[in-house]
Amino acid sequence: MNLGLFKGNYNIVLSNNITVITGNNGNGKTTIINGLNAVLGNNIDSIESLISNGKNTTNLKLTFDDNTSVILKLLKEKNNNIRKIYFVNHRYTNQEHVKQFVADLNLMIFDNFGVTLSSNDLTKAIEDLKAQNRQIVLATIRNEILTIADKIIKVEELKN
Repeated sequence: MNLGLFKGNYNIVLSNNITVITGNNGNGKTTIINGLNAVLGNNIDSIESLISNGKNTTNLKLTFDDNTSVILKLLKEKNNNIRKIYFVNHRYTNQEHVKQFVADLNLMIFDNFGVTLSSNDLTKAIEDLKAQNRQIVLATIRNEILTIADKIIKVEELKN
């Protein structure tokens, strides 16, 4: 894989509702979020950071419940530009096609790096996303997870 700090193969299973990726600063949460965004066709800042130091390539693959797969191969070229090569179900495609393909997934991915939400803002954001029946992937530092979990539980209680 060679994704940032991560070497080898990793399997990350996302929940149908809310997936929270947590850890201390510098452990790779933002790298995972950026990798997910990149393979879903979204532009990210510093895409070169997704390729591990000393490596020239990385492969990212998402497999969905219906066994559809999206693969992104990143190649560092001699001029240090990064070339993105996309495949859907092992067939070559382009970034725009991938964006169209995933547009209906109802998936919201965000990272709260450098962002502190007030209790009211966090509650409203989660309520809004849940009201839209979105699948949510959130990366946060470890010591904020209890606050977020508490807000998620209260939102679910409100819905019941």
